[in-house]
Amino acid sequence: MGLIIITPLAGFLSPASSIILGLCGGPLFLLSERFFFRFGWFADPAGLFPGHLVGGLFGVSMIAFFAQRPFAAGSGFPKLPNGLFFGGGGAAFHQLGVELLGIVTVMATVFVLSLATVALLARVFGGITTEYGETLSASAGAPAPLANAAP
Repeated sequence: MGLIIITPLAGFLSPASSIILGLCGGPLFLLSERFFFRFGWFADPAGLFPGHLVGGLFGVSMIAFFAQRPFAAGSGFPKLPNGLFFGGGGAAFHQLGVELLGIVTVMATVFVLSLATVALLARVFGGITTEYGETLSASAGAPAPLANAAP
């Protein structure tokens, strides 16, 4: 998960900061995996969803804390302020707001597009089949056994 965390920050921070953030990845992954697996409907044996979701969100939000102007300028972003841990002050707080707005916008967009895609697929294919052999109709909303379904 350390690589997932460092990806949004690549080029904006020092090697020492990247090591610190990489070391945060292991415990953060274990906590996020434990949280998501509490839900019975969630199945992800490899831990890809919690790792990428939580690691990516953590990495993006850490730009406002760990960014260093000399590294950012070398990567083509000379206006990126220093992070809060490096004396960024108000500009770093502004950057944190920008990052959080981006996170909310992307998550809302992905949710809406995913929901629309599932609804479209359910309508095209006549519903969503559950593991119990029931079809959840896109229009009725009530489960109907497949054995009683019309041909």
